[in-house]
Amino acid sequence: MFFLLAAATACSPGAVFSALGALQESCRPPVVLTLTNHGLGVDLMPVVRALVTGLRTGRPVRVEEAPWHYAKGVCPAESLRCFFKPVVYDLYCAKRRMADVTGCSHLEDTVFKYLTQPTAALEGAVQKFVDSITITQPCVAIHVRRTDTLLNDGWDHKKKLFKWVPLSAYVKEAERFEAATTFLFTDDATVLDETSAFDRDWQWIDRPRHKGTEGGWENHFPSGDRTTEMAVILALRRLTSMCGVLVGSRSSFGKLMFLGMRNAEYVLVDTRA
Repeated sequence: MFFLLAAATACSPGAVFSALGALQESCRPPVVLTLTNHGLGVDLMPVVRALVTGLRTGRPVRVEEAPWHYAKGVCPAESLRCFFKPVVYDLYCAKRRMADVTGCSHLEDTVFKYLTQPTAALEGAVQKFVDSITITQPCVAIHVRRTDTLLNDGWDHKKKLFKWVPLSAYVKEAERFEAATTFLFTDDATVLDETSAFDRDWQWIDRPRHKGTEGGWENHFPSGDRTTEMAVILALRRLTSMCGVLVGSRSSFGKLMFLGMRNAEYVLVDTRA
């Protein structure tokens, strides 16, 4: 039987996590998902949305243990559990009462944080990247997505969908906002060279990046170390949450970063061909 408290409870992350824990201990048959092996946002947001739906319907969520490319060679399971606490695997029948948190704001972001609770080892790597960056308020984040998107020619392979856009186009939009720090995150190493043309306090995570399209299609691991790449992504989520503006193009990764920002503005730069 599915129990749901009629009155909405406090919307702290702890309250939402508790409700999700009760959901995952439901005795009802789970919704079963398989990761798609694309970008992190494309892979995990369907799981997040299924968990949000589960908070309304009482259906728990299970992720199949199929090999996940982010976890290839990281641990024997090659799945989410290589990086995160096992909140979507082993379901228990506890019939625990579940509070109603469906009216809470920023629910998808909190659910994403629940899904991606790092292991102790990963948490240490994430915090090291966060501590390497100094953000002074106000902060504007700029996301430049290039590399393999420039190879995207659609399902029919007939027309390029995206074009190369210089950093100057992003800076032009960013100049509308006061910024003591400009936090840059990009998959293209050549973008870092372009920053020298602008008098701004640039901050970015020091990490390996592809140059242009050299990495090929959907190669998300320029360092060759998947654990480091995951630590970088979680660190980016924490760092962008300190900024009040995100300037970027349409991308699932940009949306994933913006999900964690509060009272922020998302300014889009058109990169469509």
